[in-house]
Amino acid sequence: MDGSLRPIAGVLPMAAVAVKLGFKGIVLPKANAQEAAVVQGLEVYGLNNLDEVAQFLQEPEKFSATRVNIGEDFEPLFALMDNLKDVKGQNHARRALEIAAAGGHNLIFVGPPGSGKTMLARRLPSILPPLSFGEALEVSQVYSVAGLLKNSGSLVRSRPFRSPHHSASGASLVGGGSYPKPG
Repeated sequence: MDGSLRPIAGVLPMAAVAVKLGFKGIVLPKANAQEAAVVQGLEVYGLNNLDEVAQFLQEPEKFSATRVNIGEDFEPLFALMDNLKDVKGQNHARRALEIAAAGGHNLIFVGPPGSGKTMLARRLPSILPPLSFGEALEVSQVYSVAGLLKNSGSLVRSRPFRSPHHSASGASLVGGGSYPKPG
């Protein structure tokens, strides 16, 4: 009850929608300002408490918008990925991965435990093209809503990979639970 503005999840998609609706600026908790500033065409003001919000509404020229340098932050992370070039053998499986990656197709891996299904699947992102800025913004919005965006003010730079357990329920795959979020 001290009037402080607490951080919230899902700021990035809120900022993106604000731009689409024609808003010129947005006032947010200071902890979320870097995340929202990634969206281009929107003035983002990060404030600490309701007193600062009242001051901002009376004299907005005394406050400066939050800035983020996206250029230096938006570099793909290929060095940290498992790479398909490290796979020895498995020629048919590698070919299937390459065809799926080139055509944007889905894959299903079938085989006994230990045959290399997960190992191959984890290497698929290494042969996909790097995320464009628009794709990175979309992926980062999902991460933002889920509360998984690690560094506020930065975009997710590599294509996401998920490895759900074979016993995962349909509800858990789509993010069900007491507090639904992306699966």
